[in-house]
Amino acid sequence: MERLTRKTSSGKIVLNHAIFPEYAEETLQRELSAFPPFSLVLERLCEYEDKIIE
Repeated sequence: MERLTRKTSSGKIVLNHAIFPEYAEETLQRELSAFPPFSLVLERLCEYEDKIIE
């Protein structure tokens, strides 16, 4: 199973660019930062992925 999220070296949770190749990675990050509630969604999604992958 491929993850939708990934953690950067600084620990920030972002969308996995490999899953969304039609968008530039900078675009994904810019869109996330423009809508702060989405960061919470990504955190919860990452936690869920951590649980189901273990």
